Amino acid sequence: MSGTFLHSLDEKSRVTIPAKLRDALTEHFWMTLDSNNNIALYSDAMWQKVLQHCQRMMAENSHDDAIAAAVERIVSFADEVIVENPSWRIPINEVLRERAQLQKDVVTVGVIDHAVMWAKEKYEAQMVARLDHEEVRKKQAALLRAAATEQG
Repeated sequence: MSGTFLHSLDEKSRVTIPAKLRDALTEHFWMTLDSNNNIALYSDAMWQKVLQHCQRMMAENSHDDAIAAAVERIVSFADEVIVENPSWRIPINEVLRERAQLQKDVVTVGVIDHAVMWAKEKYEAQMVARLDHEEVRKKQAALLRAAATEQG
């Protein structure tokens, strides 16, 4: 998944999933809170991988309370979505909406294997604070150069 999309919550707290993300998400996907209090969207197949990884981490680190709490955070905020209308307008539950500070304007960003839904104000602040940082731009240039020169 890739791309950045601007849209809005409607009066019923629904948002339309961008057309360019629909094939990757499929009509059965999951939403949960990410580590930055945004809403992460995962296809059902990717969500199953997330759950398997969480189970493995819990088994391998059974005495690590931080991992247990992180898994609890991932799972407790999870909301299953089954798209039932052709417009792909889906409701955002109140808990996710409040935690992510979604009020009206929303930015959805495709991030390779998932998408992230941001409150527009938070997204813009992060772009200035993190993504526009000189070190990030240098790493970006190095990644693109390396990808362009890879054999295969």
